[in-house]
Amino acid sequence: MTLAYPPDTETPMLTHEERFKPEPTKAITAGGGRWASADVARRIVGGADKGRFAVAPGFQMTALLVLHSLIAPALRAWQGWVVRRTGGSRR
Repeated sequence: MTLAYPPDTETPMLTHEERFKPEPTKAITAGGGRWASADVARRIVGGADKGRFAVAPGFQMTALLVLHSLIAPALRAWQGWVVRRTGGSRR
């Protein structure tokens, strides 16, 4: 079994979702870019074939997977700053 943490992926669902994303969410996810679905699938299947428990395509997602426990306080602070800056809500 492999757990996948995909980045924003070019799909009809993401296109639809972006029409309704709150401003803070748009700001937080803007830096990650968008991946082609074939590239995401290739990385996930490749990791699963190698027996990896978790696959996180791309540098940002891999860093988040590996360092999440250490950087959680900083991420929370950054998210709070983005929410205040964009006038949104954390909910």
